[in-house]
Amino acid sequence: MVSLLGPSHGMPSVMFYVYVLKSAADDSIYVGRTDNLKRRFEEHNKGKSKSTKFKTPLQLVYYEAYGREADAKLREWNLKRHAGAMTHLKKRIRNVLRKASHVRGSGSSVG
Repeated sequence: MVSLLGPSHGMPSVMFYVYVLKSAADDSIYVGRTDNLKRRFEEHNKGKSKSTKFKTPLQLVYYEAYGREADAKLREWNLKRHAGAMTHLKKRIRNVLRKASHVRGSGSSVG
């Protein structure tokens, strides 16, 4: 069995993120997964993702961190494929989604 724990702090050496972006252009929501949230967020806002290229600027409104890539993949899949999962998440983060709508044109930052 391979340990995910880093050598010094008992933390996973690599984290995997499921994230939610909101477009300031049209209020649409995008769900993605990455092992480098800051880099991926910047790529989205620079138009380097086909899915969000015409939806910039984007705001990071939510993310979850996982110690195992398989868990992040499953969560992303559930959010994208099961309306109930996304509906539940939107209810949990409704205030930040509403706030993001009022801050049009200002990108969010990570890091």
